[in-house]
Amino acid sequence: MTIEEFYENVQLAVLDRLGEGFQTKIQEIQKNNGIVLQGLVIIEEKKSVSPMIYLEPFWDSYSKGMPFAVIVDRILQICREDTPKESIDLSFFNEFEKVKDRICFRLVSAERNSELLKKIPHIDFLDLVICFFYAYEGNALGAGSILIYDTHMKMWNVTVQTILELAMVNTPRIYPIDRESMEDVLREVMEKQGEEVPALPNEFPLWVISNRQKVYGATCILYKDYLKELFRELGQEYYVIPSSVHAILVVTYNGENAEEHLKGMIGEVNRTQVDAQEVLSDQLYRYNSTTDRLEIV
Repeated sequence: MTIEEFYENVQLAVLDRLGEGFQTKIQEIQKNNGIVLQGLVIIEEKKSVSPMIYLEPFWDSYSKGMPFAVIVDRILQICREDTPKESIDLSFFNEFEKVKDRICFRLVSAERNSELLKKIPHIDFLDLVICFFYAYEGNALGAGSILIYDTHMKMWNVTVQTILELAMVNTPRIYPIDRESMEDVLREVMEKQGEEVPALPNEFPLWVISNRQKVYGATCILYKDYLKELFRELGQEYYVIPSSVHAILVVTYNGENAEEHLKGMIGEVNRTQVDAQEVLSDQLYRYNSTTDRLEIV
């Protein structure tokens, strides 16, 4: 069975099990960094929200020997558990006054999202772009985000500068900064695995900075005066390593050939350790205290 046949057979099998009052369709979903995934959309009559289940993980499981019937059972279980029990009115999104207090921003790669950038409001930042989303929170759907498109801007009759000013206030409020030392992060991970954590050398202080939700936390470098505050606290200029869209690393190590070593490390880690959807940049940044700006090294 080819992957295309697998997707079609899953769609038909799920529809057959659900019965009357349902429809299913396969839909391409564009994710961060130009990644396109196949989603199974399950539409129930009289429901305003339809669950969508990504099919790539199930294809991987099928390829490794999981029976097709088990996969269909699992998809139906997810559908039952994740579908809101009541209808949800999303008409509020048409009114700017009802969304403006939860408009936020995030950082993504400019090069890897070139096609998406044709459809969304954005601002260039180094080799990255600032884009915008609505931070949804409700009893039915929980916490999530709705990407803001050019069509929304036209409907609201607002400018990019307007939503940028709102996002500068909203994002730090909704997604406050969380900072940990790399040693603490490693200790937490290794203690869960029952392993002993070796002490990191003092001459190589490394900080992990994100937000409390650990979602698109690299955006913290845009928070007003945060880079300057970090410089004052550390007492020297520092490098910013784009660990992923979800976090940055800050290092004050100034050893010989440090920059070339760090740049090589970023590229290698992005190729081998970071999910393709979560890569932020292959560049190394340095904070310039004179200009109060990040610069590409």
